Amino acid sequence: MQKREKREEDRRNGRPKSAGKAATAEEIERELLRRFHASRSTRTFGYRLKEIRRGRVALEMKVQRRFLQAHGRVHGGVIAALADTAAAFAAYTSVPARSRLVTLEMKINFLEGASQGTLSARGHLIRLGKNIAVSESDVKDDGGRLIAKALVTVAVAAPLESSR
Repeated sequence: MQKREKREEDRRNGRPKSAGKAATAEEIERELLRRFHASRSTRTFGYRLKEIRRGRVALEMKVQRRFLQAHGRVHGGVIAALADTAAAFAAYTSVPARSRLVTLEMKINFLEGASQGTLSARGHLIRLGKNIAVSESDVKDDGGRLIAKALVTVAVAAPLESSR
């Protein structure tokens, strides 16, 4: 009876049947690519997905003139968006299929300025709980200089029930 009650609870909360089953690397990559291409911000900033592994994601972004602030450096908000996206996608690689994530908190240190070239962000999942995940990301420039370091906490929610 307990298994049946658990399945019913999962169904009511929108959790997929496979929520307790670990996804394969191929399933993780397919789901992440779907989410990546569905995101408007990834297109707006021109992110390129360079690596996907369970708990890890690497992104790149070519610096564009429109991303520069008045002093000719990439705006901190643009760097923060890249760091946040890498950290959140790192968490996506380990949550049940179709889970929804939303950033609850982000702490970022800006360590260097950047004005041209390509910025890369590597996200790494630190801790995954039932409702919260914590990831970190490093943003580096073409020369390997650490531009920013972020710690990101995201809420993990079940998928929305589709309306019929």
